[in-house]
Amino acid sequence: MNPIAGQVCCVAFLLTIVVTAATSVGADGGSQGVSSPPGSALQAGATLTYGSGDREQPPWTVDSVHRDVALGGRTGCARIYLRMRPDQTAATPRVACRGGDTLFAWSAATSAWRVERPLGAGMTLRVPQQSGATLDYTTAQVGDTTISGHRIGYVHTTIITYDPQGRLVRRLRERYAIALATALGGVFEAPDSSTAGAWRESQRFDLLRLSIKAPDPTEPER
Repeated sequence: MNPIAGQVCCVAFLLTIVVTAATSVGADGGSQGVSSPPGSALQAGATLTYGSGDREQPPWTVDSVHRDVALGGRTGCARIYLRMRPDQTAATPRVACRGGDTLFAWSAATSAWRVERPLGAGMTLRVPQQSGATLDYTTAQVGDTTISGHRIGYVHTTIITYDPQGRLVRRLRERYAIALATALGGVFEAPDSSTAGAWRESQRFDLLRLSIKAPDPTEPER
């Protein structure tokens, strides 16, 4: 998803902002490392504000998070409801589970789990798309950074998109944050027609602000 071009970020095109059984984040945000469950930092009411250059996008808003979901033979999954536009009348539900160092997303269209992306360092994964396109994922080193007082871990990830005929379409180099189940920032690139094997930047984005309220211990987890 691309927060600049459409309210969505990261070729997971998806960002598929999804969560699986997660730990609560403290008032200071806690340390959300790359080994955290997907979406472990997200809470109801959380907002993520992206920007590109001097242009800021309307924030994404998490309506609710539902933990310990059992679906399609997997348990310990979670479903979140997310609004990616301020005029979105109904929040979009996303469901996912983590299996080791791989993220699986639930497809409502096929009522089945599908591989979404690799989560560990030094991994490669080819993910065919229903359109016939292919996404090739390669992960590199891990790191962490602090955004709005929240320490968030990430893994450097490169995603190359091929069309159904195997032609290069684009490359995305991003910092994918497992605790948010989306990217902290990245650069989209297109093949450079003037130089074989070269790329030219077409767009970049960054998470500017992250607002996550501390969970109320008197309220049951949803």
